[in-house]
Amino acid sequence: MGLAFAMTAPSTAAPAKAAALDVRALYDAHAPFVARVLQRLTGPGPHVDELLQETFVTAWKRASSFEGRSTARTWLYGIAANIARHHRRGLARFSLFRGKLERETAIAAAPPAPDEEIRRSQDAARVHAALAELPFKQREAFVLYEIEGMPGEEIAAMLEVPVGTVWRRLHDARESFKAQMKRGEKA
Repeated sequence: MGLAFAMTAPSTAAPAKAAALDVRALYDAHAPFVARVLQRLTGPGPHVDELLQETFVTAWKRASSFEGRSTARTWLYGIAANIARHHRRGLARFSLFRGKLERETAIAAAPPAPDEEIRRSQDAARVHAALAELPFKQREAFVLYEIEGMPGEEIAAMLEVPVGTVWRRLHDARESFKAQMKRGEKA
């Protein structure tokens, strides 16, 4: 996350909106959250920094369209989730590249270490693999609720769905995640 912004919102925005959407301030306040979410939605790897940068560049370009109906964090999440979806679709189209990337990531994630470090690395790989198997909408709900600790109402606002839909996706994601983790233990 070494990205640095020296940009402010485009001058076409109303002065109050431009002041409220200083992209550098948004980056300082929300980049760690956005990076964690991007990593959990797309998996670990060097692409996360690129997706984070793309999120904030898009935010800068669209600053004048921010209407303030949601929080800046919610707005940024929406941008990041769309970018993550496009990233995942692109990887799915190039399955050979995807397999190679996952193998390289797995190798990089398991540095030589004592037994405990190896076990932790294997556990993390199982969790990432289980998350990757979840449908994107379930993964969103799971990551935001279980890992980020966000309340269901805020997730519903971010995803622009009813709260009941969040709970349904979360329930389905938990069941799938448990099944994936059990399969991973047997392997």
